[in-house]
Amino acid sequence: MSVISRLKTHKRELAAGIHKNQRLQRAWNKHGADKFHFYVVEDCRQNIRIEREDHWIKLKDSFKNGYNQTPTADPTAYVSPE
Repeated sequence: MSVISRLKTHKRELAAGIHKNQRLQRAWNKHGADKFHFYVVEDCRQNIRIEREDHWIKLKDSFKNGYNQTPTADPTAYVSPE
């Protein structure tokens, strides 16, 4: 899955109220879509995305102080569905 596809999936699920990250879903519902901004923090090759996502999760401490549900990147997040 591309970064753009992943972002669109997140936004679509949030708008529908069915996002699997309940903490993020509650914040989205409470504050509204216009309060959320999504950015690509680093452009990198496909083969190092997980490594770089891990870096950013740790750097920003987004597991404890953000919306990441795990302390490391999901290795299946960028895999295209069969």
